[in-house]
Amino acid sequence: MTDSALTHRINETRQSRREGAECWNRFMEFLDSREAANCMFRGVSDIGHRLRPKSGRDNAVSPNGYDALRERRLFNSFKRRARVHLSGHEPSDWEWLALAQHHGLPTRLLDWTSNPLVAAFFAVATQKDSAEAAVYSVRVTDRMLVDTAKETDPFAVEGVRFVIPMVNDARLLSQKGFFTVHNPPDADWLPPNAERNIFKIPAKAGGYFRRKLFYLGIDYAHIMADLDGLCQSLEWQYRQGIAVGKVSY
Repeated sequence: MTDSALTHRINETRQSRREGAECWNRFMEFLDSREAANCMFRGVSDIGHRLRPKSGRDNAVSPNGYDALRERRLFNSFKRRARVHLSGHEPSDWEWLALAQHHGLPTRLLDWTSNPLVAAFFAVATQKDSAEAAVYSVRVTDRMLVDTAKETDPFAVEGVRFVIPMVNDARLLSQKGFFTVHNPPDADWLPPNAERNIFKIPAKAGGYFRRKLFYLGIDYAHIMADLDGLCQSLEWQYRQGIAVGKVSY
């Protein structure tokens, strides 16, 4: 590499770090106005990704589009076949649905968190070089919350509501996870005052955010709380050359 090319790369790196730091500072200002405990956050790696649960996305459950009967049959099949992996009390349908969502089944749930840094991590962890990531913020009112003791059927809840999960799962706890339940699940949803409550993260700032979050203890190893998460974090450290010296963790 020539001296001029090296100088150009160094300048680009410095510029990228400046832009990343400026974006991070704006994000902190965004969070300062949303400190109330009733705020929920969701990170998306591309702002073009719609707020629509997996069961309602194109071809997720049926090649011909969303099918409510097929979604219900899929859920019932999961409950029947997953029992062999469980012990203890019989889960409620809400607990079954949360468990299914956690393990990747197409459901009418979307993942949210009360920790905005976790949301930011999910926004930038798989962000593409050309994509603008985003963090959604929603201030949850009492009427937006599902009382699962009274509303026992997840498929009967209308509109978009928030659910406090009762699943005993280390990953869900470490992520401070919550859910929205969507009916119908094949409709896009925008939170109230969406334009004001979306923080956008340009692709150039994504790397800075990822490093900043790592030093704040927000990475796969901590929020997945298992060996898969540990190895994903170590792989990222290895590729980025971060915390892989004699003194590292």
